Amino acid sequence: TDITWIYIGTGSGIFRLYPYADDLPATFDPRNREWYQKALLQEGIVWSRPYVDAGGSGLTVTSSYRIPDSTRDWVIGADVTIETINQMILDTSFGGDGYAMLIGSDGHVITRPGLTAEDQLWDESFTTENLLEAQNREIKYVAQKMIRGETGISRISLDRSDVFVAYAPVKTTGWSIAIVMPVETVIEPATLTGEKLSQQTAETADQIDRQITSSMHLFIITMVILIGAAVLGSALF
Repeated sequence: TDITWIYIGTGSGIFRLYPYADDLPATFDPRNREWYQKALLQEGIVWSRPYVDAGGSGLTVTSSYRIPDSTRDWVIGADVTIETINQMILDTSFGGDGYAMLIGSDGHVITRPGLTAEDQLWDESFTTENLLEAQNREIKYVAQKMIRGETGISRISLDRSDVFVAYAPVKTTGWSIAIVMPVETVIEPATLTGEKLSQQTAETADQIDRQITSSMHLFIITMVILIGAAVLGSALF
C-alpha cells in the first residue's frame, strides 16, 4: 500500500494508529506534531511539510483533517513517505540529466532527488530549503509563479548551466511540481533533426545537380550528333 500509517490524535493526547505499533517513543505526543496543529487551524484536508517519522519510516508527509463538531479536537491523519512519492511520481526517466521536484504552497521543498533526513531524529526540527529565499533570483522568480498555482516553462541559469523548468500545480495538495531539464537535452532532438534535414537537403541537391549535369551531357551529345548528321547530309546532297 502507498499509505504507511492511518491514525487519530485527540486534544487530550490520545493517539491510535493502524497498523498497530507498540514501539513509538514514550515522549510522543500528537498535539506537538505539525499535522495535528495545522489541521486545527485550517478547514479541510491539509498537508504537512516533510518530517522524520516517529515510527521509523524515514522522511514522511501527512495528510490530516480535523473531525467536524468534535469537542475533543480529534484529528485523523495518513502518512506517505517521501520515498513512496519519489517512486510513484518523481522516479521517472526524463532523459539526460532531467529530474522532477515538488514544492509546497509556502515555497519549501517537499521532495527532490537526494533529499534525506540524514542523521536527524524524529523529535528534531527538520526543514527543507525554501525556494522563495533562494540566492538565485531566477529560481526565486519561478518559485513565486509556482506557489501562485501558475503553469508555464521558464529558461533559467542553474549551477552555471542553462535549464528549462516546466511547472504546474498539484491542486489536490496545494503543491506544485517542476521538471528541470538541461537546455541541451531539450534542443538535442531538434538539433539532430536540423542536421539530418540539412544533410538530406544537401544530398538531394547533389542528386539533382548530377541529374541536370547528366541531362546536359546527353543534350550536348545529341546536338553534336544532330549537327554532324546535318553536315554529312548536306555534303552528300
